[in-house]
Amino acid sequence: MQDILQDFLEVEISEQDSYDGLIRFIYSGNIRCGEYECNQFVVKKWTY
Repeated sequence: MQDILQDFLEVEISEQDSYDGLIRFIYSGNIRCGEYECNQFVVKKWTY
């Protein structure tokens, strides 16, 4: 699991624009569920 997280950080968070877009997606209260397509990974967000 730690290897996957390390790969994610190296691939997806290497540029400030990528980081900003991902953070906006995570913290947005208007987006309760959905997907954010990154370069190599897809981040999924949903509520229980």
